[in-house]
Amino acid sequence: MAIKGHISKNLLKKIKESISLVENDSLPAGFIIFLDSGGGDAIAAMKIGRLLRKAKAHIFVTGKCASACVFVLASGVVRQFPGLSIGIHQGKLTISNNDAKVLKEIEPESNPRYQKILEKFETNAKTYLSEMNISPDFFEGMQKIPPKETHWMDDTELNTINLKGFDEDYLSSRITLTNNRPAGLPIEHEDLVTRTNEVMNNCISLKESHQKFVTCYMHTLLQRYPLY
Repeated sequence: MAIKGHISKNLLKKIKESISLVENDSLPAGFIIFLDSGGGDAIAAMKIGRLLRKAKAHIFVTGKCASACVFVLASGVVRQFPGLSIGIHQGKLTISNNDAKVLKEIEPESNPRYQKILEKFETNAKTYLSEMNISPDFFEGMQKIPPKETHWMDDTELNTINLKGFDEDYLSSRITLTNNRPAGLPIEHEDLVTRTNEVMNNCISLKESHQKFVTCYMHTLLQRYPLY
């Protein structure tokens, strides 16, 4: 599935309708997401993320992923993205429609009730990222950036937060699944990680043809590179 544009309640509804069609965690992946979004509804993003984590989604950023988008990205059991494509900032309060179009921005300082709403969101965001096995440093980094700015994370920052590559809890089960496939030699732990990390470079140009991308993904895992 390609997710492009705003993360929204309508997108959440679409994913709920699609997820029942997914063959959970087949090889090379059951649910593959191509992600390119500047943000949107963060609460919807976390609900989407929990659905994608349950489906063991493999997520590839094909453009940028900023603001609420990072909550969707964090849910992937495999997460790949190009350099300087992950943008973060503090949470902000808005009134939006079901397509995540902002109708009004709210300054939480103007009303204690709004401040409590923002604080509750921040608590929920920390809990969510912990569920996704993302380092607390990620949320702390978000909190350092004013809500109307965006900071694009570099490799040094990303290397400390467990965002890129495999979710650690998923990796061991992935090795078992890969090595129990019907044919072929077993893949060692390090080889599986290395080959999965190569998928972004080898296959992302094929994202418009989902079947070609899936074939390329499988060939990359098995070290057989298709020509198109």
